[in-house]
Amino acid sequence: MSVLQNISNERGYMLLSTMIGAAVIFLLLLTVSSFLFYWHTQEMGEKRRHEQEVSIFFMQLEKEFQESAAFSISGGRRLLLNHQGRTIAYEPYGTRSYIRRVNSTGHEVVLQYMTSVQFQKEEEGMHVEVLFGNNVYEAYYPHPGSYRVQAAE
Repeated sequence: MSVLQNISNERGYMLLSTMIGAAVIFLLLLTVSSFLFYWHTQEMGEKRRHEQEVSIFFMQLEKEFQESAAFSISGGRRLLLNHQGRTIAYEPYGTRSYIRRVNSTGHEVVLQYMTSVQFQKEEEGMHVEVLFGNNVYEAYYPHPGSYRVQAAE
């Protein structure tokens, strides 16, 4: 009888150790999958935030650009608009932000944590490129002054 009892005790310990091992593996998989899910949602949330921020920047810039009488670009990084008698400047602030200033006073942060912004003067308007990490956002705005020149001809 002692041999049979010993075998059944060993089977019980084997079952218990298998259950503990399975529980440990389950907890590790749960932890890793939770971490991956969190990392993925954070990355997607940041991308959506950048898209929204660039969209708002483009809408504001388009409105002021379309209403401006004249514009100039300095070094591809600074935009000056003559808007209703005021000078509006879009310029870098620090290394990863862009600000909007009116008549060289105060400032409003319009973009944060971007990699670069490029303004390029085109024949009848302006091309804007905003880079957030590996994501490039572009817009082209025709200037209303080019319409007035064509209409006068």
